[in-house]
Amino acid sequence: MYMLCRGEGMELYQLRTFVAVAEEGHLTRAAERLFISQPAVSAHIKALEEELGVALFARSSRGMQLTREGVALRGQAEAALKSVGELLAQARSLRENLTGELHLALNTDPELLRVRRLMNLLRTAHPGLQVHLPQSSSNLIVEDVRAGRVDGGFAFVSLPESEAGLPREVTFLHLSDTSMHVVAPVEMRDRLDACTWADLAHEPWVWFTDTCPCRAMLERQLTPYTADISKVAVTDY
Repeated sequence: MYMLCRGEGMELYQLRTFVAVAEEGHLTRAAERLFISQPAVSAHIKALEEELGVALFARSSRGMQLTREGVALRGQAEAALKSVGELLAQARSLRENLTGELHLALNTDPELLRVRRLMNLLRTAHPGLQVHLPQSSSNLIVEDVRAGRVDGGFAFVSLPESEAGLPREVTFLHLSDTSMHVVAPVEMRDRLDACTWADLAHEPWVWFTDTCPCRAMLERQLTPYTADISKVAVTDY
């Protein structure tokens, strides 16, 4: 069984005042060093002595002399202040420099995405950050970011979707526009030279998987003219 009681506890400013008075040997000089009044210095020392239950200084006309107890405790007080200073310095460093892991998904060629330059910038600004670059497809990347499985990523998004169909939980930054082209074998040139989307809707297609944003874009163009798109193959690209 324990009996618990609540005390005020010592404060860091009291330890700073204790160390300053010990080094200066004088209340006035310690007050000037700490940019506080002499009565405030006296109050800090008195409160600390009451908290510790020992006298830290012997007061005389020559100034403030450490008692035996004061000498014994001075080193620990200095060590405590040093530890607090190191803690604050590390906290400042953590605020300014990111650490941990960053998962940034890529949807296409790293050279096109300028990943090398991005990695150089990240290493310079945040050397403690470990970067992972998983490869995926645009639609899957959008969903992985929304679900928190990756921290961010690159994605191709067709314009109507960017205005309405994207998750509200995800923040998007427009990097560039990409043109899409319909390509066909050279043998089909004569009949496709002046074709329209209505004509293309009845041609055979090398199609896209559900995870490719090109699929939704093409379906918007073709489905008004046919209910059954002819798909001779499906590609992951």
